Amino acid sequence: MKNITKKILTIFCAFATAISFSSCLSLNLGDNGGKSAFQIYQEKYGYEGTEEEWLASLQGANGKDGADLDVNDVYKAAQENGYEGDFLSFLKEYFSVDVQENNDVATISRNVMSTVSIVCGFSGGNGVSQGSGVIIQLDKENGNAYIVTNYHVLYESSYAQNNGISTAIYAYLYGSLVDFNTTTQTSSKGMRCTYVGGAMDYDLALLRVDGNQQLKTGDVQAAQLGDSDELSVGEKLFVIGNAEGDGISVTDGVLSVESEYITMDALDGNKRQVDYRVLRTSAAVNHGNSGGPIFNAQGKLIGIVNAKNVEEDVENMGYALPINYVMATVNNILDNDGRLLRAMFGITVETSNSSAKIN
Repeated sequence: MKNITKKILTIFCAFATAISFSSCLSLNLGDNGGKSAFQIYQEKYGYEGTEEEWLASLQGANGKDGADLDVNDVYKAAQENGYEGDFLSFLKEYFSVDVQENNDVATISRNVMSTVSIVCGFSGGNGVSQGSGVIIQLDKENGNAYIVTNYHVLYESSYAQNNGISTAIYAYLYGSLVDFNTTTQTSSKGMRCTYVGGAMDYDLALLRVDGNQQLKTGDVQAAQLGDSDELSVGEKLFVIGNAEGDGISVTDGVLSVESEYITMDALDGNKRQVDYRVLRTSAAVNHGNSGGPIFNAQGKLIGIVNAKNVEEDVENMGYALPINYVMATVNNILDNDGRLLRAMFGITVETSNSSAKIN
């Protein structure tokens, strides 16, 4: 990982996966932590031939595809025998496949329905900020939800009330009209949010919505969490959020750097700087995307957007807090009644080089 100090700006405005098989499937018959595809096929269908005979049957005469093997049946049999991975993971483990991440409209649509626009009012002439958020927990029956966003979306250093946190926070689902009234600091279309807790120097905040009818009846869902420690440079990524305050939209790119540090001025204006561990992406990130989600090609939440590089000669350098880091902070807040408890060990760790995972 490398530590960079550049002109970084916090950015608040204030598939079906295509899998192509070769004509002959080449199976990996190694241990792979469990039974091989051949063993699974034997148990499922009572096959009595040798591995070599079975492999030959898959290709068929004159190079034709074998008619005996249904890969979905083999996957199902693998699950019945204790295999816990998803279908794509099964294919990667047991077959030589060419996986191409195409534009999966269904997956993106689901992700859009877990993303919200956020509008925060600051009374007394302190203005309005707009950003994004993502639903990480949802109780549809009772209309309750937890939403993660950036601290800087909710905070204004010049706002004297409530320690600088907005007292009028509203979240809007995809397709909802943003009707925030700056005079009354209210909205009839938005979902009123309660600030649960957050951390300025982590740039994370947790919101809660209670008893909301839109959550009960709408086509909304919680995001599926991914694992940001398992990301690889070059992976396809999708950024979803309230770009420029114009409503929820989608941009795409790749993971440019899997882990690095950026340095920014502290939000409270006390002339100090804060380091953030982030992912870097080439996907377009704009004002209003702050606090919004980044998803991988499988539709898993892997990061929360928090900044971009705004130097004139720099393009497509957006940053996001890794989801594992985010959820550790969120769980800390939930476990401690809205406060973030940090252990101090009396040591300082410094890294100076980038790291990239090569598969």
